[in-house]
Amino acid sequence: MTAVDWQRRAHVMRVLVASSYAGLLLLIAAGTLLWPGGDRNPSPTIWILQSLPLLVVLPGVIRAGVVAHAWLSFIAMLYFAMAVSNLAVPPLRIIDVLKLIFSIEIFVGAMLYVRWRSRAMRAQDVVGDHQ
Repeated sequence: MTAVDWQRRAHVMRVLVASSYAGLLLLIAAGTLLWPGGDRNPSPTIWILQSLPLLVVLPGVIRAGVVAHAWLSFIAMLYFAMAVSNLAVPPLRIIDVLKLIFSIEIFVGAMLYVRWRSRAMRAQDVVGDHQ
């Protein structure tokens, strides 16, 4: 495959990651500020604490950094674990189901972005060396 093919694939994953990232941030806000589960009250402190890991890598994700996306895939597993633990106890909340889906999309999308973007950069280096 050419560098352009790898870059095109990486771009598709970047769009998936960006949309899932935004969705997860919105769900965290909704789940802590608008519709907190159980007998909890809306809490800006909890919202900040739950959003902070995602926000730490935001500058690198905006710049399409490979390392930031690699870290984001690890961070997504935290949200995956939280969603699974929330789903293990009643009542079933659609917000937790969506958090699970978005965290899986972020993990897979970020890992594929890292892989394909790295291959695109390597293919560009090979082409540049031959010219």
